[in-house]
Amino acid sequence: MKTSPAEDQPTKVVAFRDAQWKTQWLVVGLVVLLLWRCTAFVDHKWLSQLPWWLLLMVTGLIPQAFLLLFPIITRNPHQHHSFGFPTKTSCLREFGIAILVVVVAMIVLAAVNVLINYVSPGTSLTPDIFKNMAVSSNHMYVYLLLLFSFTFAPIAEETFFRGFLYNSFRARMPWIIAVLIQCLIFGFGHFFGGMHAIVAFVLGVLLTVIYEWGKTLITPIFVHAGINFVASLGVVFMMVAHANNPVIGVSCDQNSTACVIRQIAPDSAAEAANLRVDDIITVFNGVLIRNSQHLGENVRLYKPGDEVPITINRVGTVFEVNIVLRKREKP
Repeated sequence: MKTSPAEDQPTKVVAFRDAQWKTQWLVVGLVVLLLWRCTAFVDHKWLSQLPWWLLLMVTGLIPQAFLLLFPIITRNPHQHHSFGFPTKTSCLREFGIAILVVVVAMIVLAAVNVLINYVSPGTSLTPDIFKNMAVSSNHMYVYLLLLFSFTFAPIAEETFFRGFLYNSFRARMPWIIAVLIQCLIFGFGHFFGGMHAIVAFVLGVLLTVIYEWGKTLITPIFVHAGINFVASLGVVFMMVAHANNPVIGVSCDQNSTACVIRQIAPDSAAEAANLRVDDIITVFNGVLIRNSQHLGENVRLYKPGDEVPITINRVGTVFEVNIVLRKREKP
């Protein structure tokens, strides 16, 4: 494969920004990223059967480890010897800058969220996955996922998207086009709904501008971590708010147009009612249930201890059972 002139003329690397990658590695990185994100659009039935710690590794740790290690391993081998790390003083300086950026960014996002909700009541920038995490019965999984989101994930993602993709694109095309393409990919890589993808694209532009301004990955990493930290606090606050809500004790398929049970919590109302994995909840106390989110909205209208009839479709057999709602465990 023919390489560009930038690939054939190695230079001394004084920062990650100066690293170079061959075209084939850029293609491999994009293909792996595409395959990883495409898994969000397929049936996750088999994933739901995994232990929570293995699920965390498969969906989080392993892909993020790839994002971090792939750019480092595949950059021009003649440049490895000169790769350097920032000093403590520069880290403290960039940390201070990042705090200011995060505060401003969160104020702007909050204002936009209020405006969107005013124009279209019920619409929010908060992705459904955050709401699902807030009502999850597996608190340990949620806490570790949140911790992961503002510690390791920002380092891995900034290394890949700004350090690898943007620098590779910038060496092959005008920088403004490199920014747009890289940020579109960043938005696709964070696709939890159209609204969230747009927010991710805008934040990607912000992080890239900061990187281009400071010529270092440190500040984008701190900003990325700060934004994820604030979002994690929001999820925790939602968990506390939902602590006294009633629950059935099921986890349903988030990507299905029906309310298909994928997991049943032990010692839960669902287990007591003999519900099974792959059962489809079609009616909840007379209300036709569209999907998992719709079920949660209806369950929250009641209180723990209420006995509610639900209709189940089990492999074509439709029947009704009464289920006694239970109080959610403290987060």
